[in-house]
Amino acid sequence: MRLLSTFYLFRKILRNKKLLLFVYFSMNVTNVFSQANFKVIGREPSSEAFSRYRRDCYLSEVNDKKAQRECSRFYNEAVEEIPDDELIDWRESVDKYYKKGPKKESSSQKSYRVSSAKYWFKNCKDFYPDRPPGFRKGDPQSCLAYGEMLEKRGNKDGAVLAYKKACGLDFIVPGYLNSNDAVKREKGVDHLRSYGCVTISEEKKYKVSDVSYCGPARITACKRMATILRTMEQSEGAVKYFRRACDAGDKEACGETGEKEDRWWLILYAAIIGIGISVFIFMRMLFQEQSELQATEQLEDGGSEAKKSVAEHGIILKYSRPFFKHYISPIVSSMKMKKRIREKYKQPLASAGLTEIMSPEDFYAFKIFLIVGFPIVFMGVRTFLEETWPLKYIPLLSVFGYLYPDLWVKGKIEQRQKAIINSMPFAVDMLALSVEAGLDFIMAMAKVVEKAPAGPLVDEFQSVIKEIKIGASRAEALRNMAYRIDSISMTSFTATLIAADSVGASIGPILKNLSVEIRQKRSTEIEKEGATAPTKILFPMIIFIMPAVFLMIAAPMAVEFVTGGK
Repeated sequence: MRLLSTFYLFRKILRNKKLLLFVYFSMNVTNVFSQANFKVIGREPSSEAFSRYRRDCYLSEVNDKKAQRECSRFYNEAVEEIPDDELIDWRESVDKYYKKGPKKESSSQKSYRVSSAKYWFKNCKDFYPDRPPGFRKGDPQSCLAYGEMLEKRGNKDGAVLAYKKACGLDFIVPGYLNSNDAVKREKGVDHLRSYGCVTISEEKKYKVSDVSYCGPARITACKRMATILRTMEQSEGAVKYFRRACDAGDKEACGETGEKEDRWWLILYAAIIGIGISVFIFMRMLFQEQSELQATEQLEDGGSEAKKSVAEHGIILKYSRPFFKHYISPIVSSMKMKKRIREKYKQPLASAGLTEIMSPEDFYAFKIFLIVGFPIVFMGVRTFLEETWPLKYIPLLSVFGYLYPDLWVKGKIEQRQKAIINSMPFAVDMLALSVEAGLDFIMAMAKVVEKAPAGPLVDEFQSVIKEIKIGASRAEALRNMAYRIDSISMTSFTATLIAADSVGASIGPILKNLSVEIRQKRSTEIEKEGATAPTKILFPMIIFIMPAVFLMIAAPMAVEFVTGGK
């Protein structure tokens, strides 16, 4: 029945044209209103969000605060020049002052007033005195959302301004942050603390603290800013903002810059691969040749009773020697240029007293090892301390590693020669007394070795005695000692003894004369060093002592002058 009733009603509507038109018109009106209502409902939240984000972003935050400060300064300057009886309406009076100026005005005052008037009439329309300093703070997330909406609407210039503020890069002013002026630097830090943010590398670069790190919203804004600049064909600006996002830890931004987080990562990877290969070779050789190395060390220790401890010559040699001695020295010994290496480093090592510690081949292996050793230590310390030291220092460290052994040996030679010269007067006196007491030259040297305090000269005398015992002549042993020490005083001493020995003269009186001569030379050297002491201490006195003395003398006078003698 219901189905039949519905059918008859529908047929009745179709036959009645007026009723049919009414139903059609009602449906269209309902559809129009529903679409209009849908559009309003869909547009209002978007419009509200757009206005809210624009308000919370507050793009004119910095300019408004600056304008408030500048307008307040211009207002105070004008009020000081306007008579009190004319200052009824401050706006009218100040505008009149900047338009016409006072009656009597110099040319410099007029030019300053005209330049101030331009700023006053352009930026100070909304200014009023004693305005409360409270300004709302711009929100980076709102700036990011505001920029995204502007970008969707095709307003790229507005989106750039919003992204720029959200990113916060332009609030870093290197001229202020790197300034030696404490006031200027503090101003730059306060500006950055109020409006911007920093990455970890920027914090270390500018040495700032209490400044917030860049959050996800700021990093995203930097990337969006860089993307827009790239579409606007501003590649340099795009790289700058991509690099900041990369510094903040965004890997995607690092790829967009066309470089890695550190341009020296390739060297790092090469160094890691080299370290891995070195460790593999080291472990292989360690297990295969351990017995042979132990036998070699035992032979070396048994054949050198006077072998010095390696630890006495520095921590670098102590921990480097096991590596270059066993693994690099054999390679150097098989090189074609080993003869040249031996001739070049034989005398410096002998003069430094290192012949029992290393051979010339070992010394050259030491230089080669430090080319890699110093960079490895640098990378280990850098990783352990979690520092961001640039990897471009690695080539410089390699060069320094190659040159360091030469500098170290040079210092050893100077130190040893000085110790020998200081010990010579006592040793020559004992030689003279022993020879006059009836001992021959070799026995006299043995007596000096027995009685004299341990030192480089005693070690050289022991070497002379050993060479003579194994068959060398006295002249040859003395020449070898002069060659090893490589000092003018020792060369003169040995030459005199060799000449006396060649003619068969008694060396007792000669040793006495040499002792007197050596003591005189030593006294002369001491007097010379004492004469140069005032010159050496002059600059430290000027830098450290004179300011303190001047402060002690002048401070009471300055206080009395300031207080007026009260």
